[in-house]
Amino acid sequence: RHVIVVEDVVDSGLTLSWLRKNLWARSPASLEVCALLVKDGQQRRDPDLRYEGFRIPPDFVVGYGLDADQRYRNLPFICTYAPVSPAPGGRSGPVSPAPGGRSGPVSPAPGGRSGPVSPAPGGPGRC
Repeated sequence: RHVIVVEDVVDSGLTLSWLRKNLWARSPASLEVCALLVKDGQQRRDPDLRYEGFRIPPDFVVGYGLDADQRYRNLPFICTYAPVSPAPGGRSGPVSPAPGGRSGPVSPAPGGRSGPVSPAPGGPGRC
């Protein structure tokens, strides 16, 4: 059978490397990988992706199915996440830009197309 692995975020590529070895041992007719997000400069091994959605900075991201401690996965956009200090009353705020980082929708990879990511309510570049 032909196999396509669909990955949400490729960080170091180590898990993907292990998964490829494991799947190749089962003799598929072909094996391709599709990743929505690839963190720039984080790969220890060449991820060898057939399909790539967006290249992003090496920040922690949430939204559009990605979560932080089971929270924020239902956001209709992807943005960087940086926990903020607890507010008076003991609860930390929701999502904020990472220090020195970028917030808002991610940019498409070179040659890629914009996907189903939309800006946050309140305007582009906000999270």
